[in-house]
Amino acid sequence: MKKHLTLLSFCLIALLFNSCKKGSSDGGVEAVSYYMTFKVDGVAQSVASTPYAVLHKDENVIYLFGPLNNQNGAFTIDIFSSQLGTYPTQQDPTFKNNVFMEYYTDYGDGSVYYGRSGTVTITEITSTTLSGTFQFTATNAPSNSLAATKTITEGKFKVKFSTVN
Repeated sequence: MKKHLTLLSFCLIALLFNSCKKGSSDGGVEAVSYYMTFKVDGVAQSVASTPYAVLHKDENVIYLFGPLNNQNGAFTIDIFSSQLGTYPTQQDPTFKNNVFMEYYTDYGDGSVYYGRSGTVTITEITSTTLSGTFQFTATNAPSNSLAATKTITEGKFKVKFSTVN
């Protein structure tokens, strides 16, 4: 948990320093539409504000984050690769070429769902944008077969992207 809070703080700082970019053709600010949309048990949702991703070069991990409409909710995806491709959610102890997903409906009341099966596909990486799709099934307990389940489908993202060492 401490690692996620530290990373989140670092990501927010990175986002502040990379907020605007001058357009090459008109000298103004380039308008880019960033989004993260998905369905939870068939109900369409999207993140509340600009989603973003940071590639941590030393760890070769992309941390993707999107805050939900309530102030305590969030959607996070940790992709243990920095290449185009499709990556499964799996419990690989080496964390190579897989994904760790969390869907927080309200962090304060313990409503955290962990991805158990599914995939994330990275379709585009530029110096400023990360795009792709995702889908997975999540439970609200790490290893309890009786846990509540959420099905996340039709996930799409185009997020602000930066790199740190």
